[in-house]
Amino acid sequence: HARFRVALSVVVAAALCVPASAARAEEPQRERADAYTIDSGSAKQPSVPSTAATVRASGKMGTCKWELASNGTLTVHPGTLSGTVNAAVTAAKGANVADVKRVVFVKENGKKVVAATCTSLLDEMTSLRSVDLSGLDTTNCSNFVAMFGDCHALASVDLRPLNTRRAESMASMFYKCSSLTSVDLSSFGSCPNLQSVSHMFYHCTNLKSINMKGFEASRSVIALDMQRMFESCSSLTSLDLSYLIPLGDQVVRTDPYEDGDDEDGGDGGRAAFINEQMVKWLSQRDYLTGCWSLSKLVLGKRDPFSGG
Repeated sequence: HARFRVALSVVVAAALCVPASAARAEEPQRERADAYTIDSGSAKQPSVPSTAATVRASGKMGTCKWELASNGTLTVHPGTLSGTVNAAVTAAKGANVADVKRVVFVKENGKKVVAATCTSLLDEMTSLRSVDLSGLDTTNCSNFVAMFGDCHALASVDLRPLNTRRAESMASMFYKCSSLTSVDLSSFGSCPNLQSVSHMFYHCTNLKSINMKGFEASRSVIALDMQRMFESCSSLTSLDLSYLIPLGDQVVRTDPYEDGDDEDGGDGGRAAFINEQMVKWLSQRDYLTGCWSLSKLVLGKRDPFSGG
């Protein structure tokens, strides 16, 4: 019995002297869910989710190639543009207009997407949230009719890349863009050939501000069609039309010396009369119908009937 106890003591002592590292080595290791081995040989490679967007559909608009990625971005490459984005996507296999969340007109090797017209270019792209126009050349465009019409999800747009010098019509340009909160038209500058801005912001119900400083229809002879231009812009709080003023003979002008004008050329009374008539005119022609939040309207003192 004494020998047995001695032997048992030796065994226990030996066990207690085993290094901790050796003991851990004998324990089964818990497999990490994210553990994998990269081997250039025959070992199985891990399955890593790809973040790169894949091409869902592609085609041509005129000579411009385009492709729609799985992330909803439609890219249009340089060339001569023809047709509309809606028509191109609708005709393509494996694509749907509702899949397009962003459109990018790209500039490559100094070349741009050249458009002869912007009429309905992005019309009825109902899921479109943003657009990059930096690669779009509109130098020769005279029509921007319904360019962004019915883009209900479009939240903002940078219009600075657009050349509108030759513009004749911007009718319905932002028609029912109900998610837009602000629009800056100051980069448009002078548009001497502009004839229509009818329904331009019709039913832009969330539009709170429009910067029109510098946006000017500079010819005083033509009649600028402003029918329902701001109708149902129910969130619009102020509006400055001191640059863009209706032109033509729709308002009957009174005697030049009436309402305070004098023979020495003072025009305070006439300017006040013209502004009063403008407000009445705008109201009668539904230009401001439904603008329930509008509290400030600036018309300026430029006489639209004299070319001054």
